[in-house]
Amino acid sequence: LFVDIGGGSTEFFIRNDTEINIKSFQLGGVRNMLNKDKKKEWERMREWLQSIAPRKKIIGIGGNIRSLLQILGSKDVKAETLNKNIVALSNLSVAEKVATHGFSPDRADVIDHALEILRVISQELNVELITSTKWGITDSIAVRLFHEIYANKANLTKDKISFPGKIA
Repeated sequence: LFVDIGGGSTEFFIRNDTEINIKSFQLGGVRNMLNKDKKKEWERMREWLQSIAPRKKIIGIGGNIRSLLQILGSKDVKAETLNKNIVALSNLSVAEKVATHGFSPDRADVIDHALEILRVISQELNVELITSTKWGITDSIAVRLFHEIYANKANLTKDKISFPGKIA
């Protein structure tokens, strides 16, 4: 399961042998910070998370998760460590986050709110470990999709990309 927590939305990418299923929720770090997130959307995301199998590990993509792992100096983080760091970061001002952790000001003001979304995801799925990758899922999908569409092998719909063979 890949998770991308952006400013306005959170996307999930679930891969099996021949498909990548995509689910999006209008819950993002900036939206959460500005209180523009809706209780109904939080409930919708929680219900969906409860409908899929628990995951011991998730792969976070995007700047918010990479930023957290960067300040921890690690390629992954245990869920319990995530919760401690959310509390610690939320106690710092934006200026302190910039000075102490090297966040850019536009990341420093939103990181707590994005990580709160990650905390809920981890809790609902009983996640033990969160890891990240340098490549974003959209980068990987775009390259693969370009090649598959060019060869007339991929089928693209709003919430799914299907490939004829196993996904490498």
